[in-house]
Amino acid sequence: MAGFSPRAFETHCIFAHNEQSHFAETALIQFPKSEPRRTIEISTWEGLFANAYIVITDVPYLTAFAVMLAANNTLIALIGGLPYLTRVFQVLGAFLVERYGKRKTISIASGALTREIWIIVIAVALLFPNQNGLLLSVFGGVTFVSFVASMVLAISWMSWASDFVPSLVRAKYMGVRLSLMAMVNIATSLTMGATLDFFRPRVGEIYGYITMLGVAVVVGAITLWLFTQHHEPHFTPDPAHDFLDDFLAPIRNARFRSVLIFLLMWYSAIGVAGVFFTVQMIQVLHMSFTQIALFFMSITLGRVVFNPIWGRVLNRVGGVAALRLTASLISVNAFLWLFATPDFLLPIWIDALISGFAWTGFDLAVLHVQFSESPARGRTYYYAWCGITSGLGFFLCGLLGGAIVDAIGSYTLSFGFLTLEGNRWLFLLSLLCRLVSIAVLVRLRPDANRPPHALFADISGEALRAFHTSTMRMLKFFSSEV
Repeated sequence: MAGFSPRAFETHCIFAHNEQSHFAETALIQFPKSEPRRTIEISTWEGLFANAYIVITDVPYLTAFAVMLAANNTLIALIGGLPYLTRVFQVLGAFLVERYGKRKTISIASGALTREIWIIVIAVALLFPNQNGLLLSVFGGVTFVSFVASMVLAISWMSWASDFVPSLVRAKYMGVRLSLMAMVNIATSLTMGATLDFFRPRVGEIYGYITMLGVAVVVGAITLWLFTQHHEPHFTPDPAHDFLDDFLAPIRNARFRSVLIFLLMWYSAIGVAGVFFTVQMIQVLHMSFTQIALFFMSITLGRVVFNPIWGRVLNRVGGVAALRLTASLISVNAFLWLFATPDFLLPIWIDALISGFAWTGFDLAVLHVQFSESPARGRTYYYAWCGITSGLGFFLCGLLGGAIVDAIGSYTLSFGFLTLEGNRWLFLLSLLCRLVSIAVLVRLRPDANRPPHALFADISGEALRAFHTSTMRMLKFFSSEV
């Protein structure tokens, strides 16, 4: 990213609020002054390279790869759901962190496994061409192992980051960091789509996938080197503490349990149709890979714009109220997909606009709840339970979705301008389940009942402040140039 100064960015993240800068300095006294700053700088760069890796090996492209290899609907749902099924292995990450405490070592080891194992897929594709059955089997196995290791990495890194990023500026830092990562997401998505479209009519799109997986392996190796440069704050493990007590603590916590129930129901609703949105794009709407990349790029562009704003809003309104609002908006998207056709893609692009705003707030709200409502001791188990509930819900209902579309996908039911058929049955079911999960959240957590107009007022206020700040900086820059 030309012109980006990680030192300036890191300084902005920690000391931008004048009224908080003194407290931020105080929070950092326990470490050598240079180490936290340097680690945040390195972590920002690691996030940029990691995001390029994540885009290439994310569910939409893994699903498209499986479709290309002639996988059936059940197998597509299985492969698409693996990133969620494997969230149960976050418990392993929590156990390793709490028992041994060596978060840097755990992160590097699990990162090496998750980000470099794709070399096996590349080798099989090149050494055994035209053997799609073999490649599909290897691809499925590698995907499983990679995502298991990524869950251990996720828990270790979250515990690590919660110590080296001061709590007073954590939400803001994460928001800005995610915005920068989103810019990389846009560039990688465009490159991915263009690469696949380039290879498809020439030597076959499989070589496009192999090329991009090679890029993923390279940027993954860079992230591992950056991990070795991180400072590791002091962390005291508690190997003598009872594992079962720590593991069950989050579900015994009534306040946190309500969030877990919502996440289980919500991701079950998302999972029942999750991977079939990409299938619909390819097989029914006949969208090119460039169009698909533009769709995801539009969502990512929304993250660039709204991540910093949501980071500030969450500090004011809380994570649970934001969950209700953003989940309600996301539910609209499933309704829109009922009307998309190859000649009418407008609902898809409206989905992208809504998702860029709503999913950004939703993801940050989940992180905010995990950070703010979990105690210091045993915190990694709270993170793990969020992964378990969301992952199992998505995976199991994803398999159910594959079975449903195989069973009733051939049936057609028309209501005037709306025709239910194929994957649309899943989109309708997903919509209904999303609405039920929101109703349950409102019932279990009274703090979710903040009026939507008040939330929008907070968001609008932060957006106007961000626009004013950016405008003043631009005017100051141009006046200094003149």
